[in-house]
Amino acid sequence: TAIFEQMKDIFILKNKLAGFEPESFLHNKPSDGILPRINVHHYPKGGGYQAEHIDPAGPFAQIQTLIVASAYGTDVKTGGVYARETEGGEKFYLDAYTEPGDMIVISPAIPHGVEPIDEYEPYSPDTNDGRWIILPLFLYSDYPHENNVKPKQL
Repeated sequence: TAIFEQMKDIFILKNKLAGFEPESFLHNKPSDGILPRINVHHYPKGGGYQAEHIDPAGPFAQIQTLIVASAYGTDVKTGGVYARETEGGEKFYLDAYTEPGDMIVISPAIPHGVEPIDEYEPYSPDTNDGRWIILPLFLYSDYPHENNVKPKQL
């Protein structure tokens, strides 16, 4: 589809850094085991956050790519994505150095998270206010590989 075509260079970069052929996995279906996916995360004003974590680094996940989709200072005034060199180390806040469309590239193995977004603003689930991020990534499919059969008509 069109969105995958727009993100194709990012998937190719991820494959090259992981030592795979440039177009590996791009045309996979769930039964193939590894899938390209584009996740969109919304962290709403009023405290939307993501706990600090380390992403699983698999053979096809050597870098984490985050495409900024909100303007810091306009859409988001406080909080945002941070990373640390080591667990418990100093937090490095990244959003103030980015603009919508920029891509943040980090190692999945470093601690990172999203501090609450504008936590003192009122929370309203029916708005799109807050921080948005787009993540082109490869994931293991949850398709049951041992049972790769088509449905049987009754």
